[in-house]
Amino acid sequence: MDLGEEAWKEKYDYGKRWLVESYFSAVKRSYGESVKSRRSDMMVKEAMIKFLLYATVRQIA
Repeated sequence: MDLGEEAWKEKYDYGKRWLVESYFSAVKRSYGESVKSRRSDMMVKEAMIKFLLYATVRQIA
């Protein structure tokens, strides 16, 4: 079954990348572009903390 263009876009969330890019940009502006950790597992944790902190601050503000 062939989906129409709009239905296809909705099904696959096409055109929503800008939302993710905007969120990443805001986190980077708030907390910096890099992580200080050297180990890869700690890098992931540090990045997760930045995103969680940003989300928490947005909820409060």
